[in-house]
Parts: sequence; C-alpha cells; structure tokens
Amino acid sequence: VTKEKVNILQEADHIYINELNRFKLYDRIWQAYAALLPVRTVGVMGVSRTYEYTCLLRAVTSEDGMTADFFTFPKDFFITRYKDAYINEMKEFVDCLINNNKPSVGIEDAVNSIRIAIAAKLSYKKNKKVELKTLY
Repeated sequence: VTKEKVNILQEADHIYINELNRFKLYDRIWQAYAALLPVRTVGVMGVSRTYEYTCLLRAVTSEDGMTADFFTFPKDFFITRYKDAYINEMKEFVDCLINNNKPSVGIEDAVNSIRIAIAAKLSYKKNKKVELKTLY
C-alpha cells in the first residue's frame, strides 16, 4: 500500500459516494465503495496512451446482512451522463483530422477549461466556493 494508492482510492470513493447521494441512490444500497484493484490497464487520454490503476465500484443490496445481491443502477447513472459528450467530441475530432478543419475550441479555451476544472475540483474537495482569479 502506498500513499499514492490511498489518495487515489479516497478520491474515487468520495466521488462515488457523493454521486450516489446526488442521484438519491445511497439509501437504497446496503454497501457501496470504491476499491483499487492490483492491476493496471492501458487507456487513452487525449492523444496519449496511459497505464493507470483499475478502480472497481461496488454496490450491493441486502435484507439481512448475510446475503447480498448486486444493485441495479438506473441506465442514466453511468451511460447517458457521459456518452453524448464523448461521442460529439470524437465526431468533431475525426472531422478535423479528415477534412483538415479548425477545431471549435482553441488553445486559450482549453486552458480556461482546465482552470475551471481545477477550481471545480478544489471547490468540491474543500466544500466551498473557489475564486478563479486565485488560481493563477
């Protein structure tokens, strides 16, 4: 166990439990947690390959605490929240490559988006408002 793995797991679990609460699912689940598996997997971020840890999200129901069954998530919990944005981003990316079009988002927009994402994450972690101007 390393400090890095503990930090990753704590953040993943925090996000997962908060999402369950936000969707009003937490009280319907007997046990829910994030677990960091002892394997890494290859993925893609942007245009680069990554080799990152694999995180498991567990959610079970139980009547007696002796037996458990998997929790059936509503379809929109994982899929519809992200798929449209991902598909649209990929369509635009492919169109720019094939047709040599200019992307709708420039480098300055991308940098501002990253600043906003950092502020949102910080605000989420601290549970208070974060001013963008204090980040740069």
